[in-house]
Amino acid sequence: MIMIDILLVAVLMVVIVKYLNLQVQHQDLEIKHWELIDKWNILAKRVNAQNKKPQLIDQKLVKQLIVFCHPDKHDNSARAKELTQELLRIRDSL
Repeated sequence: MIMIDILLVAVLMVVIVKYLNLQVQHQDLEIKHWELIDKWNILAKRVNAQNKKPQLIDQKLVKQLIVFCHPDKHDNSARAKELTQELLRIRDSL
């Protein structure tokens, strides 16, 4: 009976040590996880900053150009239609 108790205590101690080791590993992985998230956020900010294009033309100016070039003011000319369509495309992309 005493041998079985000693054996159970030994097994229990091994299980406890394994559990504690797993907790330490989990904490290490969690730290690494958050470090990687921080690095990801830094990289994402850099990429977003590089992808920002300065707006060379504002919407108000594009609207004025659309009014100025509109085909109704130029006898429905093909060139006025082309320019107006392009300006509308530009306006929609702003």
